[in-house]
Amino acid sequence: MKRSNLRIAGIFTVIAVLSLVIVINVFVVTIGGVHMRSGTNILASKEGSQERQEILPARRGYIRDRNGSIIAQDQDTYTIKAVLSKDRTGAYAYVDNKEFTAAALAPILGMSEEEIMNYLNLQDQGVYETLLGEKGKGLTIEQKEAIEAIEYTPDPNKKYPGLPGIEFDKTTTRFYSPGMPAHAWSRSPHRAYRESTAPKAAHRRADRYRGFSGCSAEGQRRLGYLSERRAWL
Repeated sequence: MKRSNLRIAGIFTVIAVLSLVIVINVFVVTIGGVHMRSGTNILASKEGSQERQEILPARRGYIRDRNGSIIAQDQDTYTIKAVLSKDRTGAYAYVDNKEFTAAALAPILGMSEEEIMNYLNLQDQGVYETLLGEKGKGLTIEQKEAIEAIEYTPDPNKKYPGLPGIEFDKTTTRFYSPGMPAHAWSRSPHRAYRESTAPKAAHRRADRYRGFSGCSAEGQRRLGYLSERRAWL
């Protein structure tokens, strides 16, 4: 009986010691951030694991008129480019059918097929990628989506719509309402008012002093007389 009691007491003692070690270890890790057995700094290894750095582009605010209508705002535009190099890896990673691509893009970009082919034929000269001229810049979201929705019929096995090798670069530009040119906002309203009223103010100042040249001459004569008198005294 005594042996079984001693055994039970020993088991409980071992369990209590292990539980105490575990509790102390958890406490030390929670407070100090260091694992007791391995000495690993948990906080140092965890630092940065749940953080992400990202640069957010700033957007300028709206400009509204006195009625609340937006007359100036930032607008996303797109520049189309064609990847021509066949060395680029990946499925549909470059322009595969130049004639079909030119015919599909021409009505959306407002260009002729010959103009687009002039750019796409740079593929034969080893050019990696090319833009499609001025008409390929400043595209609206509607034009971009229309190009992305084109079905590539030369290859019916292509799973997703869109032209192979055709990609877009997004830029943010300042859009002004029609009749409100950008240079109109390059000067402050106060400066514009001063510049518009400056000729009138100068004319008024000229009118204010016009006709007083005789009095000025008389005043200068008297001042000269007093100066000569003081010098004589």
